[in-house]
Formats: sequence, C-alpha cells, structure tokens
Amino acid sequence: MFDIEKHVDLWKEGAKESLDDAQYLINGGRVTLGFFALHLALEKAIKAQIVEKTKEMPPRIHNLLTLAKVVPLML
Repeated sequence: MFDIEKHVDLWKEGAKESLDDAQYLINGGRVTLGFFALHLALEKAIKAQIVEKTKEMPPRIHNLLTLAKVVPLML
C-alpha cells in the first residue's frame, strides 16, 4: 500500500515544474528542449490522474497516447 495523495501531489508538482521549465526554455529559444520538457509535464499530469483514479502506480512508460487511454482524463 502507498500514500495515494502523496503520490498524486508529487506527480502534479513535477508536472508544474516541467511546465515552468518548458516555458523558460521555449522563451529562451531552446524550442526542441522546451518541447521535451512539455512532454514531461504532460506525462506527469496524466500519471497524476492515473494514480488518483485507479489508486495504483502508473505504468512505467512514456507514450502519452497509451497513458491517456488508461483512465479518462478530467480536463
């Protein structure tokens, strides 16, 4: 058993940090690296939803489409 709220919060905090990184990088002209950070932000946000809805650890994959199919996203 693991602390679901703690893990959800960690994924959400990580998503916000990666989004900030993406904005900084893109605004600084580092577009490719910025898009990678944006991918990380989306991945972490989706994994937060997975933990919140399934009460289980998210799959250890990075494919956004596959992750998004695990649970319907609440946007």
